[in-house]
Amino acid sequence: MNIIFVHGEKGGVGKSMSAMALIEHCRGLGLNPFLIEGDTGIPDVASRYRGVIDGVQIPLSRPDLSEEAIGELLELLESNLDDLAGRPVVVNLPAGAASTVDRSAAMIRAVCDAAGWEVVTLYLLGAGIESSTSAIESLSAGLAGVSDRKIALRNLAFGDPNRWPWTRDGHQEAWISAGGQALDFAELTGRTVEKIRGSGPLGPLISGEEPGLFLVDRSILHRWLSAFEPIIEAAGLVGRGGDDE
Repeated sequence: MNIIFVHGEKGGVGKSMSAMALIEHCRGLGLNPFLIEGDTGIPDVASRYRGVIDGVQIPLSRPDLSEEAIGELLELLESNLDDLAGRPVVVNLPAGAASTVDRSAAMIRAVCDAAGWEVVTLYLLGAGIESSTSAIESLSAGLAGVSDRKIALRNLAFGDPNRWPWTRDGHQEAWISAGGQALDFAELTGRTVEKIRGSGPLGPLISGEEPGLFLVDRSILHRWLSAFEPIIEAAGLVGRGGDDE
């Protein structure tokens, strides 16, 4: 089982969009993803896929309840081992989740080792120094550091990553030296984002099975989702298609 944490300490860096792309690709590969929505205040991913895929909501951004939240998360996974066997688990983390998941990284790793689970961290990056330093903190003493796969996603909506502190100050080099990967997360135009807001799964919108998008928007959305394929491969999901659904 792959547990994929969609991380990024700052809000608005693309965590929910990445979680959506993960889920869409998992479904397209014939996998049966399980969603853990960590932002119970704005459960946008859970709302989009409610009734379509299995999932739960667990508050993962409260430092005063970090042990309770992580305990609930790990207990849920362990108690559903048979049902979740071979299925990717996507954990969509809220902003500020470092106080919960990074603080509990050693416990998460220990439980995952005992259960034989692979831990994957997708860390969303923006252009600011806070985004870069938070990623490095997670690498040095948090979840990214204990992950089997750690993938930094440079959100191109924030411009050229070569101009960011992430690249300029050597953070990307440190990440790669630690065994991580750095990939680009394609920008989805604001016009299209607005049109899919509040809708359901993306697949039926792209195919036209569900109304709501013009051909141009369907084409833009399809290209954006296709650009996520290298990230799917880096996360270890390619070639795992099965009969779970």
